Amino acid sequence: MSFKKILILSFVLLLSLSLFTACGRAEKFRKGNISITLTEDFTEKQDEAAQFYYESPDVVVLGTRTSSQDLEKTGDEYADSFADYIQSYMSANGISQNTTINEEKDFFYIETTERLNDTDYAYLISFYENEGDYWVVRFACYKEAYPSFEKNMKKWAESVSFTGE
Repeated sequence: MSFKKILILSFVLLLSLSLFTACGRAEKFRKGNISITLTEDFTEKQDEAAQFYYESPDVVVLGTRTSSQDLEKTGDEYADSFADYIQSYMSANGISQNTTINEEKDFFYIETTERLNDTDYAYLISFYENEGDYWVVRFACYKEAYPSFEKNMKKWAESVSFTGE
């Protein structure tokens, strides 16, 4: 068998496994007053820089909260504007200001890519405002797998909800 056929067959197998992994049963994860519905393929991991971190064989989900009080203490000029906070986040993380900010009913999101250690990653980064606090939920996977997971990532981002603690 030629190298090209082996490569194509390997890619098809990887894509099939990735699609199968993304089809697990829905499972709701809750941390404090935020919840997200992912699939049973995700497990909770620890990350000191995030309020929550979930991982599946193909996708990583991290959620971080910035309180309005924390922004005020640091003197951040974006403490009063959610739209400006998103711009500030993009700037601080090296995301082009030309990146389209998409608006959904209850949140905003961007799609971007990044190269780390010779590996290309794709991100869907969603932004939420809840009682004056700003939440960023980042979904990440290998760039070549993103087309297979994009629809699920958007569905997962839509599932984010907040309740009183």
